[in-house]
Amino acid sequence: MVQQVAVGPGPKKIYVQAGSFTLFDNANKLRARLAGIGPSFLAPTMVNGTQFFRVRVGPLDTPEQADKVLDQVVAAGNNGARVIVE
Repeated sequence: MVQQVAVGPGPKKIYVQAGSFTLFDNANKLRARLAGIGPSFLAPTMVNGTQFFRVRVGPLDTPEQADKVLDQVVAAGNNGARVIVE
């Protein structure tokens, strides 16, 4: 069962996050593999002093489109993928 979370007012962007890596090369390889699904990119972030590279597809226009892309990303072998709204 998928948990739905209400999104507050204001402009939001929807992404599918396929994975998060500490090694740039690993993240970039996944980004390249997902490029056929949609626009993919790396979103660098720091977590507790450690650099991570989040692999994301998007931004996507609708929750329905995000669900479709999520299904494609999971089918490509990324079982931990999830929808992100920022």
